[in-house]
Amino acid sequence: GWEALSGITELLGTIRNEKHHSTVCDYLASFGQQNLHIVSRGMSDKNPTVVASSIQILGRLDDDRVYPYLDKAITHESPSVRSQLIETLAANGSEQSTEMISRLARDRNPDIRREAIRALSKISGEFCFNIIAELINDDTFSKADQDEQQLLLNSLSQRGGEHAVSYLRTLILKYNFIQSRTFAFLRMAAFEALSLNSSDKAEKTLVRMAGNWRPGIRRMARDAMNRRRAIIYGAEE
Repeated sequence: GWEALSGITELLGTIRNEKHHSTVCDYLASFGQQNLHIVSRGMSDKNPTVVASSIQILGRLDDDRVYPYLDKAITHESPSVRSQLIETLAANGSEQSTEMISRLARDRNPDIRREAIRALSKISGEFCFNIIAELINDDTFSKADQDEQQLLLNSLSQRGGEHAVSYLRTLILKYNFIQSRTFAFLRMAAFEALSLNSSDKAEKTLVRMAGNWRPGIRRMARDAMNRRRAIIYGAEE
């Protein structure tokens, strides 16, 4: 009965054996859809382990009703809970899950931000383009490490196709009068992102920039064009 299920839910924070803990989670997930009000109780527990376990269980249910419960964990005080939430949402890969991960990409904890950005870079789907574009256009991008900035630009380019080219071109052609390292990095990162873009517009843009009057841009454009053709055609042109 539901009383027994409720009792099992309360055990989540006391089981130390990983195999036994996994068995209990499997059991609760198998009955969770019909008893969502019970298996979701762990989301309000004071023990972060219980909350993280509840996230895993809810994540296994093919039910949109779980999202309001999972949403509460976005601001949970424990980084381990927020980390588990990212892992669970990334495994789902839906538009709603991706939007929630984007909010975690703005987290106050830099480790959580990095984890969320890396998760976003692996999610496919056209809806992901707009979500990544929003991150790039707010202060999330400036707070990110260069590795994460590169991941975001690569993801924007791969998912946006021709729609991403103009933005990347702007980053490349921006004048770096003060020899800023940030500008220099973003130019290289934009070229890297263009090399991963399969659209005809990306090819034409790189061809034009390969004839640019600025030697640095000309050289980087040719390198990116060769990398792009190697990816698409399997050999350098």
